[in-house]
Amino acid sequence: MALEDVPFAIRPFYVVDRRIEYHCQAEGSLLEGLKYDREGKIDASGDKDLPFIQPITINDEEGHAVGAGHGVENIQTFYFLIGSKRENGLFRRNYTTDKEANDYEEAGVMDWVGRVRDAIETKADGTEESDPLLDGTISTPFLTAIREAPVSDMTWCMLLEVSFVIPSTCRGQRSQSTKEIGNV
Repeated sequence: MALEDVPFAIRPFYVVDRRIEYHCQAEGSLLEGLKYDREGKIDASGDKDLPFIQPITINDEEGHAVGAGHGVENIQTFYFLIGSKRENGLFRRNYTTDKEANDYEEAGVMDWVGRVRDAIETKADGTEESDPLLDGTISTPFLTAIREAPVSDMTWCMLLEVSFVIPSTCRGQRSQSTKEIGNV
């Protein structure tokens, strides 16, 4: 599916989702070894379920766009829960170990947070090109924040917030794609 087929209001979410999926599946990628469940149904019940990332929720707030007409600007936040083995701690214990052999097995939760941030900013086409504007779906580079999440005997978790601004869109066209309104 081409990006112009995706409705305006969800394009940044779509790009972020596809990038995480790509980097979790591509051999040798930033997120190799990380399990991704876009439905948010991961229930980590053992080491086999770790490390993981899953979307938690989305916030979308509209504001008046500057300029003529009645356009709106969307400030959106995509929330992800990232979890890793509790025994690995917040950070890798030894950064000088051989990183070629199962690098992800010793990574702490903050190691994964950094990798996820990088993966979201890296195109999902094998080029490793940095793209903080998410294929042109946002008007300024996205920003991230991390928040503490509940910790269990088995996992360290962090909440990653990915925030972005969608350029002004016309009212009544949020759910339409570029093709539907004839701007291809």
